[in-house]
Amino acid sequence: MEKNLHGQVPSYIYLNLNQYGLTWSQTEEVRELLEQYQQRGTRIIVYANDLSDHSYYLACLADKLFIQPQSYISVDGLAWHVMFISGALKKLDIEVDLAYQGEYKSAVEMFTRDDMSEQNREARKAILDRRIEQYYQAISAGRNIDISQLDRIIDQGPFSSQQALQLNLVDSLLWKDELEQYLTEEIGSPVVDLIAEATEAYRQYNWTPPPRIALINAEGTILTGESGYNPIPIPTIGGHFLGSETMIDMIRAAKNDPDIKVVVIRVNSPGGSSLASEMISREIQLCTEIKPVIISMGDVAASGGYHISAQGDRIFCDQSTVTGSIGVFAIKPVFSGMYENWGITYDTITSHANALMWSTLDTMTDQQHQKMMEGVEQNYNRFVSTVADARGMDFQQVNQIAQGRVWSGDSAVKLGLADQIGGLNQALSYSAELINLKHWSQAEIVINPGIGYSITIPGSDILSGGKYNIIEPQDIFWNNEHLLFYDPSLLGKIE
Repeated sequence: MEKNLHGQVPSYIYLNLNQYGLTWSQTEEVRELLEQYQQRGTRIIVYANDLSDHSYYLACLADKLFIQPQSYISVDGLAWHVMFISGALKKLDIEVDLAYQGEYKSAVEMFTRDDMSEQNREARKAILDRRIEQYYQAISAGRNIDISQLDRIIDQGPFSSQQALQLNLVDSLLWKDELEQYLTEEIGSPVVDLIAEATEAYRQYNWTPPPRIALINAEGTILTGESGYNPIPIPTIGGHFLGSETMIDMIRAAKNDPDIKVVVIRVNSPGGSSLASEMISREIQLCTEIKPVIISMGDVAASGGYHISAQGDRIFCDQSTVTGSIGVFAIKPVFSGMYENWGITYDTITSHANALMWSTLDTMTDQQHQKMMEGVEQNYNRFVSTVADARGMDFQQVNQIAQGRVWSGDSAVKLGLADQIGGLNQALSYSAELINLKHWSQAEIVINPGIGYSITIPGSDILSGGKYNIIEPQDIFWNNEHLLFYDPSLLGKIE
């Protein structure tokens, strides 16, 4: 979509939003591209069987928005769920020893509270309010609805298709065959594959190898070791893991490759291990001494995710990016109570006073807890200092906006934690400018250099969709001879 903007734009773009799966920040980036098409005269036609707030945020910019007559429109507002497990820990007789630095460092609340603290609620509500403001502005502009009426309208949601039509949330109700007839009559010319057209238009044919841009995907909870994936759907336990060793290998490979001129790191991480974050942060800093490193923040780049982002030469983020959370905490679970309930007991001998400090069978003494707190404070001060040095700020400036508080992307730019609102496309475009290219499609994009699943492709094909699939390391699954997921750790184990 973006590449075609630089040639002859189509008169129409038709989007089918069924099975919509983009996140809020991804939707924001696609909206921006579509708005650029509209500015050049392209009319956007959208069709969907149903719509959620996420998909409606994109759909509402359409010049014509159609839905299926029996559809259901879940435009009913935004919510932010926060999980707390302190009650479960009590039932299991599991205690926690913890220490934290930062008034707004809310990650510890999961283990200690049943609800949000005032500080946690304040920070999250500010982000949610900003997202609602952004959402309302989009609906008001796209559907010509007075913004003052939107609270009243959305409080009535969700809607049947007929209700959505009456409220001017959509333009018409059409079955799929009726839509196809409308497209034929409205457009009056053959429908072409925009992706295929764009790919062919920007393909480079020459004997001179183009310059390379590395694109590194930094996704998941940050841990020491190698990257991986856990399917358990529990925060901090399940999902993707961003391993420090894997990340360092990719950064070093990009740094040491003389053909790679710029490194772009796409960060989508809520944080994790302080040590692993510092290790990755240092490697990025070393890379910036050799070549530019550009950061593109996705949905979240908070705590350790921001720690590694701060070292970039330029930081891009979406308006809806959740970032900041400059704070530190340490936690140790104690299982002795649970074991006693099961009839399991332990007897211990020690050589020194703090030999059991990190034992999960013993609660910390006051002295041990003090040592834990001292370590947290040292890590916090080092974190703040790292950000201050990287962002050209003094310690007190950063400390005032740190304290573990999360910020929206546009707030982060105003506060100096990021440089510019923009998505991955803007980060790549900026990288191309640094090496005197008119467009990043003139470069070769090296995906995740230096590890088993790295690939190098022409920049003109990076977003072609059908030709290459940029995938997350999970497992190997095959369907009709197509590779769906790939995990380099399984090499040699599966034929």
